[in-house]
Amino acid sequence: MEIRELVSQMDAVRSLFDLTSDPNLVEGLIHEMNALNSRYSYLMLQAREKNLVCVYQPDDLFQERVYGKLG
Repeated sequence: MEIRELVSQMDAVRSLFDLTSDPNLVEGLIHEMNALNSRYSYLMLQAREKNLVCVYQPDDLFQERVYGKLG
Protein backbone atom coordinates (compact mmCIF):
# COMPACT_ATOMS: atom_id res chain seq x y z
CA MET A 1 0.00 0.00 0.00
CA GLU A 2 2.86 2.39 0.82
CA ILE A 3 4.48 1.69 -2.55
CA ARG A 4 1.20 2.42 -4.32
CA GLU A 5 0.89 5.76 -2.52
CA LEU A 6 4.50 6.61 -3.32
CA VAL A 7 3.99 5.84 -7.02
CA SER A 8 0.95 8.11 -6.95
CA GLN A 9 3.12 10.91 -5.55
CA MET A 10 5.68 10.24 -8.26
CA ASP A 11 2.97 10.51 -10.91
CA ALA A 12 1.84 13.84 -9.45
CA VAL A 13 5.39 15.23 -9.53
CA ARG A 14 5.78 14.05 -13.13
CA SER A 15 2.56 15.83 -14.08
CA LEU A 16 3.73 19.06 -12.47
CA PHE A 17 7.09 18.70 -14.18
CA ASP A 18 5.41 18.39 -17.58
CA LEU A 19 3.46 21.61 -16.95
CA THR A 20 6.35 23.65 -15.55
CA SER A 21 8.73 25.85 -17.51
CA ASP A 22 10.28 27.95 -14.73
CA PRO A 23 13.89 26.74 -14.23
CA ASN A 24 13.71 27.05 -10.43
CA LEU A 25 10.53 24.98 -10.24
CA VAL A 26 11.96 22.42 -12.65
CA GLU A 27 15.04 22.05 -10.45
CA GLY A 28 12.91 21.66 -7.32
CA LEU A 29 10.77 19.00 -8.97
CA ILE A 30 13.88 17.11 -10.07
CA HIS A 31 15.12 17.07 -6.47
CA GLU A 32 11.70 15.96 -5.26
CA MET A 33 11.60 13.14 -7.82
CA ASN A 34 15.10 12.04 -6.81
CA ALA A 35 13.96 11.84 -3.19
CA LEU A 36 10.86 9.85 -4.18
CA ASN A 37 12.99 7.51 -6.32
CA SER A 38 15.29 6.90 -3.35
CA ARG A 39 12.31 6.10 -1.14
CA TYR A 40 10.92 3.78 -3.83
CA SER A 41 14.25 1.92 -4.06
CA TYR A 42 14.31 1.53 -0.29
CA LEU A 43 10.77 0.17 -0.17
CA MET A 44 11.46 -2.24 -3.03
CA LEU A 45 14.54 -3.54 -1.19
CA GLN A 46 12.46 -4.03 1.95
CA ALA A 47 9.82 -5.87 -0.06
CA ARG A 48 12.44 -8.17 -1.63
CA GLU A 49 13.91 -8.96 1.78
CA LYS A 50 10.44 -10.07 2.87
CA ASN A 51 9.97 -12.08 -0.35
CA LEU A 52 7.17 -9.81 -1.49
CA VAL A 53 6.53 -9.10 -5.15
CA CYS A 54 5.40 -5.68 -6.33
CA VAL A 55 3.90 -5.40 -9.78
CA TYR A 56 2.95 -1.74 -9.31
CA GLN A 57 5.88 0.26 -10.69
CA PRO A 58 6.32 3.83 -11.86
CA ASP A 59 7.05 4.47 -15.51
CA ASP A 60 10.66 5.19 -16.41
CA LEU A 61 9.92 8.15 -18.67
CA PHE A 62 10.81 10.81 -16.09
CA GLN A 63 14.50 10.75 -16.99
CA GLU A 64 13.64 11.29 -20.66
CA ARG A 65 11.44 14.27 -19.71
CA VAL A 66 14.21 15.79 -17.58
CA TYR A 67 16.80 15.54 -20.33
CA GLY A 68 14.33 16.80 -22.92
CA LYS A 69 13.49 19.85 -20.82
CA LEU A 70 17.06 20.64 -19.80
CA GLY A 71 18.76 19.85 -23.13
